[in-house]
Amino acid sequence: VPLEETERVSAAIIHYVARTQEHVVLHDAANESNFTNDAYIVAHRPTSVLCAPLVNQGEVMGIVYLENNLTTGAFTPDRLDVLNLLASQAAISIENARLYDQLGQYSKTLEDNVAERTTELMTANAQLSQEIAERKRAEEALQTAKKVAEEAQHKAEEAIRQTRVALQETEGLFKAAQAILDATELTDICQSLIHHFNSLVEADRTVLFLVNHQRREILLNLMCGSIEGELPMTYDELEMGISGMVFKSGQPVLSANPDDQIEPAA
Repeated sequence: VPLEETERVSAAIIHYVARTQEHVVLHDAANESNFTNDAYIVAHRPTSVLCAPLVNQGEVMGIVYLENNLTTGAFTPDRLDVLNLLASQAAISIENARLYDQLGQYSKTLEDNVAERTTELMTANAQLSQEIAERKRAEEALQTAKKVAEEAQHKAEEAIRQTRVALQETEGLFKAAQAILDATELTDICQSLIHHFNSLVEADRTVLFLVNHQRREILLNLMCGSIEGELPMTYDELEMGISGMVFKSGQPVLSANPDDQIEPAA
């Protein structure tokens, strides 16, 4: 309730004490004082009034207002001394309480600030961790893409190389076929065959036999490249070796070592 609106104390006396920081003692307030015309004094006609400030380090911390309506002169100098002592202690206690409250508010504000800052740091740390994880995933994806691209490039280069080899082989076959078609004599045809066989399959030597099985005789015996020993000259000699196995099975024979057991190729 605002002081001017209350009817429980004299607002004029309280304002005076707050302004001057001096106590007011009225032994007969309604008849012998500077406040006899105060509306509160006129209305309530109090007998004895004591109003004292609570001062600490030159600052008014509060005001004590006392009345005694039973007798005049109730507030003697001894009682005033006791009141001043109590007022001084009360002012100190009020100041300490106010400082303690301010300290509590400061601590609460500091705790709130620390909690807020901690939350901000945790959020920033989480965002940083997420960015690091995303960057790591991006780097891993980049490395994977780079590896895939390198493998694709290697496969493409290998495919190009094989294509070139196939083209060269095709070109060689075409030339061989053309040379064979262009030849008219049997000997020329066979010579062209063994020459191109030797070249296309990169052989060290190539031998061509033309035989007549019914008459069991060798019709033609041609060689390209170097060979140790003499070539079989009779049908029986030819039938005893690998060539004989080819004659009998009608299948090609592949062998890394001619001394090994040889089986016809599937």
